[in-house]
Amino acid sequence: MIALLLSCAGAPQDALTWREGVELLAVLDGQGILDARITTGNTGLLRGQTRMRIDRWSAEGDPILFSQHAAPEQVSRSADGITAQEDGISRIDGQWSLRVVDEAFNGLVELQPLTTARPESVWLEGEKQWTVAAEVAMGRASGWLSAGGRGGAVRGFGVLLHRGGDGVPALPRAAAYVLDDRVSLGLDTHGSGALRWASIDGIPVPVDDLTADLTAPQPTLSLPSAGLQITLYPWRWDGWSNPMEHLMGVEAVLGGLVLGRPMRRVRAARADITLRGESLTGQGILLDVMPASQVP
Repeated sequence: MIALLLSCAGAPQDALTWREGVELLAVLDGQGILDARITTGNTGLLRGQTRMRIDRWSAEGDPILFSQHAAPEQVSRSADGITAQEDGISRIDGQWSLRVVDEAFNGLVELQPLTTARPESVWLEGEKQWTVAAEVAMGRASGWLSAGGRGGAVRGFGVLLHRGGDGVPALPRAAAYVLDDRVSLGLDTHGSGALRWASIDGIPVPVDDLTADLTAPQPTLSLPSAGLQITLYPWRWDGWSNPMEHLMGVEAVLGGLVLGRPMRRVRAARADITLRGESLTGQGILLDVMPASQVP
């Protein structure tokens, strides 16, 4: 079976390695973080099957964790997002939102853009392509989530990313997103490429000289041409998840061959920002996806 699947050829969406996903990440008022993503691809036994995962991590109390699977015939995929029937992350009438209606979990979170920028990066991994776009590079998140009597209002700042292709980059992936009323900055590195952007007062600025150290205990980002220097101070908790925990048996073997065996960590952080000599305090999100063997 593995040899048969690996031998499949044709359009990029027919490749075993083809994957596409939409991610909504938000740092929430009250010290919490929302990590919602919906992915579809060909690593399972059913091509085009879809999985949605929503993690709502809090500084206090147990997290709210939810996952849902959908068969290929239930899935709708386009430039406006991915949905399984009505559940998913999508853009309707220009508004991006996360919607879920389920016996165990309900929620609606909208992300209102605070900048018109839509940065995109396309690169090759070998002879295959990978694309990442920040559909919302800086947005205000609002809505609600409810699971088993827990949950409540969701408010904060967030980003929304649309990723996909048949040239799936190798791990690790490391990303930092800085969210402030005046400053939006993102750096998402993965494999041989990266997505970079910055906006000041809602206006995009060049990022040719953007540098970063995302491995430091307090990660730093610097954009000298804009007079911008940022230090991130992560909170003392983080959220871990296994992106492949939904796969079973031979599916896990296939997924491991294509994607490795990843672990995903999200962290919220305080962002100390210096903008042209002025001191600002914002919020940040740190994302790491790494092989299980590299988990600290």
